[in-house]
Amino acid sequence: MICAGGETDKQTCFEDSGGLLQCKQDSVWILAGVTNSGVPCGTGTTPDIYARVSKFQNWILQNVNGSDIGFVTFKSDGEDKDSSFLCYGEETVSGLFYPFGNGDIENPSEDDGSSPIVFLERSFVYFGRVYRQTYVNNNGHLKFDGLLSEPVPNYLLSQVNRDIIAPLWTNMDITVNGTISYRQVTRGGLLLAASNHINQYFPNLNFTASWLFIATWDKVPYFNNSQSSSSFQVVLVSGGSLSFVMMNYGNISSTDQWFQAGYGTIDSTNYSSIPVPDENKLSNSSNVNVPGRWAFRVDGGPEEVAEIFYPYGDEDTKNPKDHYGSSPLITLEQPFAYFGLVYNQLYVNNKGYLTFEGPFHQQYPNHFPAYSTRDIIAPLWTDIDITRKGIISYRQVTDGHLLNRASRDINQYYPNLNFSASWVFIVTWDRVPYYGYRWTESTFQVVLVSGKNMSFILMHYGNIAQAIHTVTSGYDTSDSTDFFTIPVSDTTILPYTSNVNVMGRWVFRTDTTSEHNGLFYPFRNGHKLQQYYGFEFPVNLYLQTPFSYFGLTYSYVYVYNNGFFTFNRQLFPSSPQTLPAYTDMDIVAPLWTDIDNSDIYYQQFSGVRVLQRATNDIRQYFPQTNFTADSVFVCTWDNVRYYNTSAENSSFQVLLISGFGLSFIVFNYGSIPQTEHTAVAGYDTIDSTTYYTVSVSNITNLTHSTNVNVMGRWAFRVDTLPTKLGNAFFFSFFS
Repeated sequence: MICAGGETDKQTCFEDSGGLLQCKQDSVWILAGVTNSGVPCGTGTTPDIYARVSKFQNWILQNVNGSDIGFVTFKSDGEDKDSSFLCYGEETVSGLFYPFGNGDIENPSEDDGSSPIVFLERSFVYFGRVYRQTYVNNNGHLKFDGLLSEPVPNYLLSQVNRDIIAPLWTNMDITVNGTISYRQVTRGGLLLAASNHINQYFPNLNFTASWLFIATWDKVPYFNNSQSSSSFQVVLVSGGSLSFVMMNYGNISSTDQWFQAGYGTIDSTNYSSIPVPDENKLSNSSNVNVPGRWAFRVDGGPEEVAEIFYPYGDEDTKNPKDHYGSSPLITLEQPFAYFGLVYNQLYVNNKGYLTFEGPFHQQYPNHFPAYSTRDIIAPLWTDIDITRKGIISYRQVTDGHLLNRASRDINQYYPNLNFSASWVFIVTWDRVPYYGYRWTESTFQVVLVSGKNMSFILMHYGNIAQAIHTVTSGYDTSDSTDFFTIPVSDTTILPYTSNVNVMGRWVFRTDTTSEHNGLFYPFRNGHKLQQYYGFEFPVNLYLQTPFSYFGLTYSYVYVYNNGFFTFNRQLFPSSPQTLPAYTDMDIVAPLWTDIDNSDIYYQQFSGVRVLQRATNDIRQYFPQTNFTADSVFVCTWDNVRYYNTSAENSSFQVLLISGFGLSFIVFNYGSIPQTEHTAVAGYDTIDSTTYYTVSVSNITNLTHSTNVNVMGRWAFRVDTLPTKLGNAFFFSFFS
């Protein structure tokens, strides 16, 4: 075998097996290895592994036809580079201090100086606030949000009112001697050492460090005291959602200056001062039984997940330890309402989500809105692998103190509901690793709560490892009529986020749909057309289900800004005409007029919510059809502003509804202001063999007009040709 590579973001990865490792000798490229393993991908923690081609020379000669295979003798340059190469993993902590010096970045030798802004290679969570930068001050402290000019603390850390970490804040002067330097560590033996230290001091966390920031004040003198010399260090440690600070003290000289040692926060909500009478006592003080070392957890998250998590563990039913596993069908002891639908079953998927209608195996998440046919609840949808460690479990509760707890929680966040929980379903992913990264661990939970025809979701986040694969957290519905994505770019900060002011908890009400437009079908979660101002060109959209229109079947529509669409081809010019128009194309025009600008949304629905609504509507208006919808295309013109007028906020919508050979169009009208331009509402066919004009004296009356006894709505069956009697056309779908 050959080990090679190891640079972050420059390694082999999944599905690279069999790839080539080539080396250039003079002008000739030589096949030296064949990719064997590239997991984990691009982290820089381990090299890639290759099969050494030279070891298989005899096998190749025996199995490959031809004599000119091209083996060469590799000529070394005579230098054994391995003998002088220091692997990252060999750097360890000897003594109290973490390594510093060679390779560090040094602060400028200025009185009251500071480092420039230091961009952190990983996020550092400091009591609920997430920082990606810091400043190393010559006077013995770190700050995150800017420089601090005071050389000497004039107040206690309990009164500092800023986020600051101060191993020894006093007036230093490195213009004479002494060095202040810093480094960041993202791989190697120092991460292991930090992990061991933190787990020793905080034994119940099972912590793994992924990043260190080491700042060292080495033999620095106090101001106006060049003979003094103090050495101390602060180490920021981060891993997953957890953050720690270690302060290490070597020789500390005495001074008559005011000093502070510890940390403080904005509004002084969290602070700690090391209780020593003199600074020279710091070297023998400790809160972890290691003289000269102090360690603090500073992420601000709950000390134990039990503070926000609902109970889980031995009493739960556990999921199978399969890579693409799922629970069997779980019959719910009480129905759960989810955005207009009621479910009596669900599935718990190992990849971090729940589904209702069947198991679903997809390790790489969809981004919400996904516009799929699936209802899904995803506290942390990513490629999770519990085949070797981690537990996924669930339980249902219909009586006892957990119902009281759920009732209190919901009434705290929704105080006007007077809610009483009658059922709770708890699912917990406990210390689950990501696929290919067994040392990672994440703990999270989703709780479904129902009672009094109301339902809610609680999502809880404990320690969450840095995302390796794509992640989505939130929920989605079929056709994305309702969805939400928790807005974080870094999964490790999920425990410090909330929509109810409880860190690590997100709560959503799910029994009712979020969009109540009355007549209008959902549209604002749909696709928004890009408008190209100054052009009359329509946007061509593909219909996932072909639409029958008076004897012809279409798979495309051309949507125009001016409030209409055509099927077979584009219409120029697109200025409104009267109906019948006697053109060579089919036209559907909910409100055809001169429009300057509008927000046009479209969406094709195939999920049960919208299909059931359309089915019910059409059966009400056309009761003899016994219709069942299998496709709904919705196009909405919203915030319409007519050309050369200030009137706006006009909104209207057209639906194309089809199923089992039948097709219908529905016009929905919101507020329609008056316009001085020509305006037409209705439909037309090629050569106007069939047409209809919505007959109103003023377009503002569209909101109050109807042919189906629902104000603002017009509905037409359009799959069949009308019946001709004499010189008039009578439409067979009118009663």
